[in-house]
Amino acid sequence: MQLFPGVLMAPRLQAPLTLLERSLRVAFRSVRTRKAGGERIVEFEAWGRFLRDKAGRARTEYYNPGTRPEEADPVVAILWNPLMRRITTISFPERIFEHSKGPPLFPDEHEWRPAPAIDGVGFLSKLSDRQQIIHGLNCKHVELVPVPSMVPVPSETMLSAAKNEAWVAFDWGLVVSDVAESDDLEVLWEVVTVDRTEPPESAFSVPAGFVERNVTP
Repeated sequence: MQLFPGVLMAPRLQAPLTLLERSLRVAFRSVRTRKAGGERIVEFEAWGRFLRDKAGRARTEYYNPGTRPEEADPVVAILWNPLMRRITTISFPERIFEHSKGPPLFPDEHEWRPAPAIDGVGFLSKLSDRQQIIHGLNCKHVELVPVPSMVPVPSETMLSAAKNEAWVAFDWGLVVSDVAESDDLEVLWEVVTVDRTEPPESAFSVPAGFVERNVTP
């Protein structure tokens, strides 16, 4: 779910899948802005939410472009249950859900991981000595160094971007911002609000009335 020069629907550093005792309620957004004639024109904006409880259960929600979390149901929600080793995908328009079992332990489940290549460009993360407090969290600066992957024509836009960086709250397993910027385009993924309280139990369950999808072997 990561695109450039389209949008970043997830940051380019992947946080640990399972993190205990770090309850969070987070709203995030992805924005694509065109720069022309001294003006900044927003071409695309989409919102989402991320919830995690102290047991490591997580929920990620994605909304229709232009719709904020408080305005409507999400289009899709993805639940992770580390005790049951199960990922659940919920489609709200279709009112269906699907379970998929994970292995006993995902590779690097408790580690930070680089995201897959985007448009034929991978990234090396380089931690700098810059730090700042964002949304009450101690964040560290990470430079994302683009490198061509094994594809015929990697994205020149990504390779030539003037800025590729992220701010990361490592202790909380949260990328707070991720930006790729060139002379005429900025693609930003950012956390907008952070609430460090326990989400409701209902956030990690399938809503009543939803039907499990029949998967044909």
